[in-house]
Amino acid sequence: MKKLFTPYEKGFLKLKNHLVMAPITRSRAIGNLPNALMAKYYAQRAGAGLCIKHIPTWPVNWTN
Repeated sequence: MKKLFTPYEKGFLKLKNHLVMAPITRSRAIGNLPNALMAKYYAQRAGAGLCIKHIPTWPVNWTN
């Protein structure tokens, strides 16, 4: 269990611990678009070693 909270390094990947969070904010997307609630969710969990995010599979205009 102690290993979970120790740093991890592999190639260019350097994490402060062995924790990895799966992408789980899909239900928070209003109209299938990223929003402030999703940003708050990931900010609250920024202490995890690695957070995997969703990437839209449809064309998205990120300039708006």
